Amino acid sequence: MFCLQRRAILLFVAERPAKTVDLANAADEQAMLDEIEGRASKIACDPQALAAYRAESDEIEAGFGAPIPEW
Repeated sequence: MFCLQRRAILLFVAERPAKTVDLANAADEQAMLDEIEGRASKIACDPQALAAYRAESDEIEAGFGAPIPEW
């Protein structure tokens, strides 16, 4: 659905001035933010998914504190 909406916007924008492009970009960005919010809400409501997300995030964050290898 999102892909079809984006394609319709892009076809519309191809025939319009730059201001319309800005509006299309804003709509595209809003659609992505809405999708991210929906996925985050699902993770927050599922204790197992939230635990897995936190474990993975902690693992990634721990990698930033790794010592620099000596060459």
